[in-house]
Amino acid sequence: MVLPVLVFGVDATRPKQKDSAIVLALRTAVRMRAEPGGSVRFALLHRRLRLRGLTGGIRRVLRMLAHRGAAEDDLSDVVHRVDGAGALPWWYYCLDSLLEFGAVCYILRLGARPIARLAPGARPFRMTGATADAHRRYQLSRFAYLRRERDAFVLDSPLSGAQLELLEGSAFHMVAALSRPTTVRGLAAAAPGTSPADARLFVALLHGAGMLADADGTASEWDFCDLVFHASARRERRDLQTLERPGSPRRPPPAVKPVMSTSVTPLTRPDLERLKAADVPFTRVLEARRSERRYGATPLTLHQLGEFLFRVARVKRGSGTRVSRPYPSGGARYGLELYPVVAACRGVARGIHHYDPLRHRLEGLEAPRAEVDTLLRFAAAAAGGSVRPQVLIVIAARFRRVTSKYRAMAYALILKEVGVLLQNMYLVATAMGLAPCALGGGDPERFARLIGADFHEETSVGEFLLGSSQVHRSAAR
Repeated sequence: MVLPVLVFGVDATRPKQKDSAIVLALRTAVRMRAEPGGSVRFALLHRRLRLRGLTGGIRRVLRMLAHRGAAEDDLSDVVHRVDGAGALPWWYYCLDSLLEFGAVCYILRLGARPIARLAPGARPFRMTGATADAHRRYQLSRFAYLRRERDAFVLDSPLSGAQLELLEGSAFHMVAALSRPTTVRGLAAAAPGTSPADARLFVALLHGAGMLADADGTASEWDFCDLVFHASARRERRDLQTLERPGSPRRPPPAVKPVMSTSVTPLTRPDLERLKAADVPFTRVLEARRSERRYGATPLTLHQLGEFLFRVARVKRGSGTRVSRPYPSGGARYGLELYPVVAACRGVARGIHHYDPLRHRLEGLEAPRAEVDTLLRFAAAAAGGSVRPQVLIVIAARFRRVTSKYRAMAYALILKEVGVLLQNMYLVATAMGLAPCALGGGDPERFARLIGADFHEETSVGEFLLGSSQVHRSAAR
């Protein structure tokens, strides 16, 4: 049963407060359709809800929700007047179902002017009330942030299950005032034409959405960017407003990147049948895996690099928009590319190369020697400064391969795929007796510039050092 919203000890939706009120309304993205037999069907993106056995009063208040909205007590009064008190439990059930479905938003109106709209995100949301405290000072959560969504500004927070759309200047003034601790009266003074009663209702929206400082709790130990990323990357926390953007998604680019250079170096293909029979046992490889930053006197060879890349990242089958490779990828999007930056590898020219996973070859890219040296120097520093890299493998992401399908989840999926690929690299290098070492950082702006890519279309998301081992650990066979 849904109870009226209580704001500082008073009923914020009481009909007598016509000048300022929080009203309930259907979201613009919701489609409502009456069906034979008194049922009404609601559609929101890919979800559906059907309410059956509706009385005349309930159908009337649903039309009110779809038109301009109304205070919750006013809706109940209509049901009571048309159907009698016996229909109220069923109406409360219907309203509870609509809130659970995410179909209802809360709108703060000052007279006829809507100044803010609180809409649920991807999970069920109900606005909560608060107890009055005339002397209390309120402040925004440090996790609350303002962003533009289409043609409006939205106040959002990873701690909240909703987003607050600011519709008028007075709402902006109050949000700005809440950057510091302030009372309801001080909040009203900051927004011209706003009374303390109006300010109480605005704070009620923020409190109900969990956007005030008292909602921070144990989350206060998180870094802002980390918590925003964590919350937005989880499917159940995705912003429905993001999913409601108009227009069809762009087609993804092909799974295999077009040829980047005519300067190619063919790579040898290992005998997989022989490896299946004679390779190091998996558990031995898993237990021996570790980062190694010391290299042998003899550099890596073209044959070793070719076998490593073949086992780690080749296209096993498929072409066009869908392929299979030796590691898993969300939705089989495979948006990662490998760029070996060679300092010392017998049979391979020094410089930046792109690995063609379909044709199993290296494509030499033109890049100034000084820029190549800078990448290698940064990699050495990231490894602790005690190593002179032989081959730096830069893992780059073609973002649109993933964003075209997964949108808000895309970057998190890309980073998970990088982790899977790094483990693949470690295990293969260990089985081959090579020296592997994943790095914790790189220079994505410089790298995008060197390969001639738009930073927002493709750039580095991971780095991995590979070299000959000082101790030939494949003897662990």
